[in-house]
Amino acid sequence: MEYDAKTKQFIVNAVPAVSIEATGDTVGVIIDTKLFESLTLALIVSTFSGTGNVTLELEHGDDPALGDSVAVPAADLIGTIKTLSADEAINRVGYIGKLRFVRATIAAVETATLVAICGVTAIQANPQNAPTVDQ
Repeated sequence: MEYDAKTKQFIVNAVPAVSIEATGDTVGVIIDTKLFESLTLALIVSTFSGTGNVTLELEHGDDPALGDSVAVPAADLIGTIKTLSADEAINRVGYIGKLRFVRATIAAVETATLVAICGVTAIQANPQNAPTVDQ
């Protein structure tokens, strides 16, 4: 095999894995898409118990601090944002918007029994300059 995906991708821990036990948002880091042509985000639920659900929320803007952020519209996504409420569930979407900065948030809606361990991984690919930084 002559080509690999590793040298053409950069992985970002967009929302580090966290135990969610209450309603609310777990806000991730701001991702700079400047040097990449594509971005895929995956909400990954490791374990889930009780009732309630978690979902992925995305915002984007051109300000590095996302002071101008707005919710990413469905037209700027490949795939559908889904509500997750099971062990080992994954929701993956591709971002095709044209704004430079993107941030993921895990939104939880729960009852008194929800316990979910989940996080968001972002995969930046198709860099303007390859290979990418070794991780």
